[in-house]
Amino acid sequence: MKKVLLQLDTEEHPSPFDAIVAHDADVDVLLSHGNVTREDARALAQDAFFTRGPDDLKNTAIWVGGKHVGTGEEIFAEVQKAFFGPFKVSVMLDSNG
Repeated sequence: MKKVLLQLDTEEHPSPFDAIVAHDADVDVLLSHGNVTREDARALAQDAFFTRGPDDLKNTAIWVGGKHVGTGEEIFAEVQKAFFGPFKVSVMLDSNG
């Protein structure tokens, strides 16, 4: 099972720094999205975790980044609202490094 990281970035262009860190952490697949808004977050998160069964979700994670901490916090909260029952993955907020 491949390790997948969904990168949700508030900036127009997702951070290359964050992408390199992900690759150096042995992520197999990095899915980077820029200009992510609070309204986008839930659907993107669910698209990432509905593809796998509960036992395989340990290989999926979500990273919220960008320069704006407040917007990142909103996206982080929406991602967490997407979870229910066994459908949960690790999620990290790292806005403004």
